[in-house]
Amino acid sequence: MLFSGFLLAGLFYHNPLLALPVFGLVWLLYWLVKHNYKFWAIDGVPHPKPSLFTGNLGPTLTLKKHICELASDWYNAFPDKPFVGYFKIFTPAIMVKDPVLVKNILTRDFDCFANNDFLLDVTHDPLLAHDPFMVSGERWKCSRSLLTPSFTGAKIKQLFPVMQSVTDAFVAFIGRHVAHEFEAKEVAARFTTQNVVACTFSIDGDCFAERESEFRRMGRRVFETSHMATVKTMMAVFLPTIANWIPVPFLLKEVDEWIRSLVANLIIQRSATEQKDSEQEDFLQSFLKSRDKNTQALTVFLEGFESSSAVLGFALHRLAKSPEVQQKLYDEVTKQIDANGGKLDFDVLL
Repeated sequence: MLFSGFLLAGLFYHNPLLALPVFGLVWLLYWLVKHNYKFWAIDGVPHPKPSLFTGNLGPTLTLKKHICELASDWYNAFPDKPFVGYFKIFTPAIMVKDPVLVKNILTRDFDCFANNDFLLDVTHDPLLAHDPFMVSGERWKCSRSLLTPSFTGAKIKQLFPVMQSVTDAFVAFIGRHVAHEFEAKEVAARFTTQNVVACTFSIDGDCFAERESEFRRMGRRVFETSHMATVKTMMAVFLPTIANWIPVPFLLKEVDEWIRSLVANLIIQRSATEQKDSEQEDFLQSFLKSRDKNTQALTVFLEGFESSSAVLGFALHRLAKSPEVQQKLYDEVTKQIDANGGKLDFDVLL
């Protein structure tokens, strides 16, 4: 602001006639921004004080704090409030804290909150065009209706033996590396990737081998973007209208070709198998009747391993740092297994 003041003073000194409208325009812009930041105050919603031109995301934009740390700060700053307002640069946003409100938003009222805060151009990212975590409106409703039948309780129960075999392999993998240090997120990602590959494609993801698994490598590549895609993401925060015009996909071409090739090869293999009773009962089999089977396969693979591994990774880290909680969890699991005749089955988990 001081630098702008010097520029205006110099302009006023050299060209007063031009300086007056420029000064008026700058003052109007400043007033509009300040008035915009009164949005939550006018409605009486508690909120952290925003900074000029960055809202409440300044520390994140300058790489000083992760957005999760900011959310934690806001959460703790208003301990008795059911929700907290904040500003994503200039846009008002809200963070819900009350468990009842969270439950209603995620269940009963979810249709009113289904829009995702993600800039996606379906013409450049066709494989993400039906990912319910990235699209909104009618496209979200359509993608959700296509995926929901594949995740019924009966279907999950049918796949439980597959999950059990993956768990046994995971336990054996951990047993071979007892004396080694582990990065919690990575070891969790190995487990969730192996599990989602087995349940979706009925193949071995090879995630517990010493060499790097192809599925783990591609799982990381999904979240790698080109430099232009990174620029587009940053512009989506400041100038979403302009960002929409940048013809750059978020998904790398390598990942796009890989998932298409994987699904195509599996379909060919299954088509070559004539025995009806040899038909695989996995998620891919449920998607074969859909024309968007590549999109659905990528969605299940991506969302199936990443979000679960993040939660599991944090859980493993916290359990490792809290032996008493770890023991309590172990005792509870052992109690349930013993009560079920020494077996851990689907009904016990429910």
